[in-house]
Amino acid sequence: MTLISSGPLGLKDAGTNPSNTSRLSTTLTIGSTSVDGYQSSRRLYSEGGFSYYLYHGDKIFDGTFYGFRVANDGTMEDTGWTSGHAVSGLYYGHSVNSSLESNSHVTVSDYFVYGAKIGWDMSAANSSSIGSLGSNTYTSDSGQTNTIRDVMWLQNTSSNTGNNGNLLVFSLYSLSGVINSDSTAFTSITINGNTFTRSSATFVLQNGNATWYWVPTDSQLNSMGTSGGKSFSVNGANITLNNGIQEEMGPTDSNPINLGQYYKGGSFHNTPGIATSGALSMNSFYGKTRVGLETQLTFTGASQTYGKVGQRHGFNTSSSLGSNMSPTSYDFPGGGNLSTTAVVANTPNPILQFVSSINSGTVNSTGWDNLRLKKGGTTYTYPRANATSNYSSGGVYYVTWSLTTNGNNANNTRSLLGSGTVTVELE
Repeated sequence: MTLISSGPLGLKDAGTNPSNTSRLSTTLTIGSTSVDGYQSSRRLYSEGGFSYYLYHGDKIFDGTFYGFRVANDGTMEDTGWTSGHAVSGLYYGHSVNSSLESNSHVTVSDYFVYGAKIGWDMSAANSSSIGSLGSNTYTSDSGQTNTIRDVMWLQNTSSNTGNNGNLLVFSLYSLSGVINSDSTAFTSITINGNTFTRSSATFVLQNGNATWYWVPTDSQLNSMGTSGGKSFSVNGANITLNNGIQEEMGPTDSNPINLGQYYKGGSFHNTPGIATSGALSMNSFYGKTRVGLETQLTFTGASQTYGKVGQRHGFNTSSSLGSNMSPTSYDFPGGGNLSTTAVVANTPNPILQFVSSINSGTVNSTGWDNLRLKKGGTTYTYPRANATSNYSSGGVYYVTWSLTTNGNNANNTRSLLGSGTVTVELE
């Protein structure tokens, strides 16, 4: 789990463990940028004894987005809107369709309106950032580092449309592996006490960013405001936090214990931020999540095609895929000395394989916890408990996972393995 960030912390156990849902708690300082709002509608005209459709973009307000946005992220950048009259295909052209019908502002009587939708023309350039966040990165429940690109809201003050046209946008940098299928990315966001759940949002993958949007009420938007600093949090599943160093770092219920046993790189953990020698303070353990005494492997990843549709990504000695596996032999956390011959993600069969020759000793297939793939700040975790197969046979140790295990994204895992220096952590 994770240690508490504040409050009573014991060397062994400080009593009943508290729980927490916050993955990021920070301050959002509001900035602003102008935006035009259009409604797209399909209109049936009757002239000269025949009928036909025309598509129109009705500008229904000039508005302002408030909140936070990084520069040049493109999330809300328009790619298809136009203010021209009778433009065929306009109904399909907007970047975000909030699927709200708002026909009341249409007053012309010589045609009928069908399928009216609210759309957004991001007419203001987004070359500069607006507002700020105390921190715009956080770690999801699956261990993925997520980067926030946008937290922006707009209130439509038109007297005809009411809350129709209000908009709240939250986006994450998706190229790091965050897409809507990652159920651990977040469960909700909260702005100045107003909570918006992921399950009630609409999702769109927009210009390389995973984007969720809501239609807030006027009351919610008034509370979120248009200036100043507001509390902002990203929330995940409810988790229990440890309040004892031994609870988190191990070994469970052993005695006697003393603080000097818990240096980084000692007998129990390799957690960043903890001293390796000298003065060791209990305060340095606040907020820490145990990192095990893992074994690290590195290799140069590659991709290759086989058969008519198959592809391999990663390292595999049997197919001459990848290179430079280091070290060539090592003591495995689950026992035995191994030489890894494959860390490979396959297509079209969406699996990750870890295959190693057993040089000596006996492998305990349940004596380790996780395999992690790392490159360029991106981490994908594959828990041993979620493996679809895990066994030794004929002097070889085999472990297989579904590529989507633990909320991972199959395509991005293949991409991570397909080039560059890849680090494998085993603990």
